[in-house]
Amino acid sequence: MATGRRDIPWRQTALQAAKVALGAGCAILMARALGLQSGMTAGIIAVLSIQGTRQETWRLAGERLAAFGCAAALSFGCFALMGYTLAGFTLYLLLFAALCVLTGWLHALAMISVLVTHFVAAGEMTWALLLNEALLLILGAGCGMAVNLHLRPDEKRMRALRERMDGDMVAALRAVADAPGDDAPFDALDAALHEAEALARRNQANRLRPDSGEELAYVLLRKEQHRVLLLMRQAMRDADAALPQHRAVCDLVRRVAADYRRDNDVSGLLGDLNAVLRDMRHQPLPVTRQEFESRAVLYSALRQLEEFLLIKREYCTRWAGEMR
Repeated sequence: MATGRRDIPWRQTALQAAKVALGAGCAILMARALGLQSGMTAGIIAVLSIQGTRQETWRLAGERLAAFGCAAALSFGCFALMGYTLAGFTLYLLLFAALCVLTGWLHALAMISVLVTHFVAAGEMTWALLLNEALLLILGAGCGMAVNLHLRPDEKRMRALRERMDGDMVAALRAVADAPGDDAPFDALDAALHEAEALARRNQANRLRPDSGEELAYVLLRKEQHRVLLLMRQAMRDADAALPQHRAVCDLVRRVAADYRRDNDVSGLLGDLNAVLRDMRHQPLPVTRQEFESRAVLYSALRQLEEFLLIKREYCTRWAGEMR
């Protein structure tokens, strides 16, 4: 039976293992070079500091430094009150755990508490020992951040995914008009959208400076259009293909597919859609119940196509500068 481990590329596995070893080793060597006590702890902190993205690594490092400051103050008060005993450490844990829950710093609870145990072991809390623990944390977190500096947004892969996503969207549009029963174009589009969204979010998290968010917004635009497209597809399945209105709707969908470009503000396509709607309103009333139901379904499909285009127009209005 296949396991999840086989899904992880060996290069990614090797890189992650190398980063862990390098970050921990450097932190320990630097701690020893500075003559710090419990230098191995810096290596463990480095391992725990290495996250999947740069932003996450830096954010956690900042929160852990803040948590250490709070833990130092709490432990000083607890040890002054109850001594460097199990009771004093338990009281500290009670207060610090509550603080971590309230602030969302649970990731720092174990790491910082290990540093506080060094005060218990020493039976004192001097400025020198406090500086020692702070340096262990700074060295460990710093080495964890350093080994993640190589992480960059994968712009090349994102461009390729955009092209794939747009190509799959065109294929799905054509399938709505020509073969609404064909699942393959929609399955391919769904896979491309999921992959593109994951990469867009990872790229965003690997930028140290806040980005405009356009990359992710474009993917979410296509996801929303995909949702509307599935409704259109079902409507075209249910409609009578022999009706002239059915041919008119299919022709319009094909025009949308032919003009499918990232920088198209769809104004012309919306004009074409309104023209088809006006023409349908002026046509003779349906004669049979089946014709009535089919024309109602086709009208619904046109309104869904209108939503599909309006979603794109809203994107173009908001991100006009990014598309130049």
